Amino acid sequence: MAGKDLRLGLTTNRLITPQIAQEILRGRRNWQSLEQFRRSVALDDRTLETLLFCGAFDDLGSRHGHLRELGLGSKGELEFLRMEKELLGVYVSGHPASPFLPLVKNLRGEWDVAAGEILETKMMGRTRQGVLDTPEGLVSFRSFKSVPKGRVALYGESGEDGIFKVSWAFPLGPTVLITPTPENLTLIKDILEDEGGSLPTILLLGDAYHLLPRQFWVKDTEKIERQLAEGRIVYTWLDPWKENV
Repeated sequence: MAGKDLRLGLTTNRLITPQIAQEILRGRRNWQSLEQFRRSVALDDRTLETLLFCGAFDDLGSRHGHLRELGLGSKGELEFLRMEKELLGVYVSGHPASPFLPLVKNLRGEWDVAAGEILETKMMGRTRQGVLDTPEGLVSFRSFKSVPKGRVALYGESGEDGIFKVSWAFPLGPTVLITPTPENLTLIKDILEDEGGSLPTILLLGDAYHLLPRQFWVKDTEKIERQLAEGRIVYTWLDPWKENV
């Protein structure tokens, strides 16, 4: 660790062997570009791709640019993070839950909250226990209810034993944010009622965020967007990873 930078050895990447690491060290220069690196170190395309996805070339330009230079197709930012986690075992350059943290905090009320990605769960008697991978580290939790898989915000109480006691959970994915007026609240209710989808719906009431019950969550995004637009209802999607495109 140097300042705010985290440095990992080359072989932290599970696909980089000690022999490959030595080859890179033998050709070490003050590289200014990926092209210079490729001229001084003879590595196959698969190894170059592996180094790219774990962030080894980030000081030499963007990962998108490196993909183009290697003749590879473009990838989304979330896919970069997934590959990084697969190769290194941890998220390093970012975390899939981070863009949702402002929303998560606005929904917390009096609850403590832990937001991240479910790593594992298991039943222990009547409770479900598991581990949540958050931007701040791992959090052990216990819940009497089921919790969503994948990215999630857990609301409850942080116990003195270090176990987070879950009262309710909120999935972290595409979420529709609606700014109602007194005149269109009934129309909003009519549009969303009985949708019963998987995409959360939140009403922005001044500075307050009001999460609607599950029956008002979005299922058919195209239909809901069309009806909201026809009703001249102000809305937006919180969709940082472009999963609702």
